[in-house]
Amino acid sequence: MPKYSIFNRPKHDVTEVIITNRKPVPGGTELTGKYPLDMTQSQVEQIVKGTFGGRFEEFDQGRFVYTAYND
Repeated sequence: MPKYSIFNRPKHDVTEVIITNRKPVPGGTELTGKYPLDMTQSQVEQIVKGTFGGRFEEFDQGRFVYTAYND
């Protein structure tokens, strides 16, 4: 039996911020992704912040949606 299996793998094994989707919106880009549970909202924002800032639409349980402004 292998040491790791898809059936006993931890559900949230993210070790760094991962952007899973980028969608252009008027005036910026909507970023969807995952982050480690021990990171704060301000730490994640430093990584995903756009040229002119941005805002979180969602930030909960290891998942986020952030709108990064670029205009």
